[in-house]
Amino acid sequence: ALPAPHRAMKAFGVACMVATLLAAAVPAQGYQLAVSPRSVCRFQGNGTCFDLSTVMDWPVHLNHGYSYVFDPCKPVVSHCTEAHGVRGVNRTAADGSDPGIAVCQHADQYYNAGLLQPFALWNGVYPGGDDPSRGKARVDIYYGGGQTWRNTHLTLQETDADNVTIAMMGEAPFLQYNFVITGKNALGHVDIYPC
Repeated sequence: ALPAPHRAMKAFGVACMVATLLAAAVPAQGYQLAVSPRSVCRFQGNGTCFDLSTVMDWPVHLNHGYSYVFDPCKPVVSHCTEAHGVRGVNRTAADGSDPGIAVCQHADQYYNAGLLQPFALWNGVYPGGDDPSRGKARVDIYYGGGQTWRNTHLTLQETDADNVTIAMMGEAPFLQYNFVITGKNALGHVDIYPC
């Protein structure tokens, strides 16, 4: 019989091997998309370009307890323009020092709820019912850097619906504003590179 420390090391080694094998069996999802150098509302990855400017007319105005103005393609020009450390003209500066605001929230005052510096993830395809060829794509985009920890999470979710809609899904966790765009063309016009 092996001494107790050797048995523990052997058990740990077996557990690591099992965990590695299980992880290898799970399909990879969630790879990062690059923001196009041509536009902050275009994302590219794996030979594909997603163009949010073709999804709907921006900016959108939403109410969900508070009011929100959201534009992923150019800085929101509103009362948030001068709020919370973003320079007066609220436009993207060449040196990146003033990216502009993507989401403005009006609660007790106006808040920057996310800067126009998106981080996007392709989260793969989920099953489309009984027909695996009808899988639906999903992209998650994050807009951080808002005032006092505020940030926005936008989910683009393909569905069978003809109309593309946007909805505010709530605030969870605290100070994260969650929007979802759904519909057949929720990912916008999809092209091959360059984006």
